[in-house]
This record gives sequence, structure tokens and C-alpha cells, in this order.
Amino acid sequence: MPYVKTTWVDRLVQFPGRFTKSNETSGSVTLAADPGTVTAAGTALSATNLNKMENGIAAANAYSVVYAYRNYGGAL
Repeated sequence: MPYVKTTWVDRLVQFPGRFTKSNETSGSVTLAADPGTVTAAGTALSATNLNKMENGIAAANAYSVVYAYRNYGGAL
């Protein structure tokens, strides 16, 4: 099956590095993302998307090895 390229889209938010804190003690604090308005959700960073990329890279590497072997003196 041929590799189908994913077009990655950035997540766009009003305040990319803003957090709110709660439950602060002398040893810990809870931080929660507080990005403000989200103008673009972006492409999901998920196991499905990352594994698709890994499988595409592995297939390309396997093809490269076979190509190099055939074209530089080897035979299968």
C-alpha cells in the first residue's frame, strides 16, 4: 500500500504558553492549559498519525536497502 502523506497543521491559540494554577502547596502545584481562543485545532498528535509516519519511514528504508543492493553489485 502506498504511503499517504499527512498534511500537518499547527494548532493556533491566542495565548500558547499560558496556564492557570491551582491546588498550590509547598511541594506541588496543578497547572492547566489556558490558551484563550483556539483559532485552529491543528492536526492531532496521536499514536495513529505517528505510527503511520513510522511505518512509512520503515518501508522507505527497506526499499532503499533493496535498491542499493540491486544497483551496487548484489542480486536478490
